Amino acid sequence: MIRYAPYELVARRALNARATELRRRGALIEVDGGYADVHPWSELGDAPLDEQLAMLARGETTSLTRASLRFAAGSPTRSTKSLMTRPRSARLGFSVGKPTSGGRCGYNVST
Repeated sequence: MIRYAPYELVARRALNARATELRRRGALIEVDGGYADVHPWSELGDAPLDEQLAMLARGETTSLTRASLRFAAGSPTRSTKSLMTRPRSARLGFSVGKPTSGGRCGYNVST
């Protein structure tokens, strides 16, 4: 059985010239105690999240969901505790571009 929890990332600004949508939807999946995410990028030709999840429910996969299932099968988080202290709300920040560019992109995550 595959369980999932949808999430949404909201960027403060456009990520690049092609990815102008500020809201990005994805889903965390759990398969036999292993975890991965399904986070489609339409700019790269991925089907929308709802379609990806519907296909998984029918036992069908896409290149994205096949990779996610492989990752979940080998996930190191199978026996570890969650690092999320407040699982309903988290704030993520990470560097983008070259390390010296000083670029940062922030996301607010809600489940």
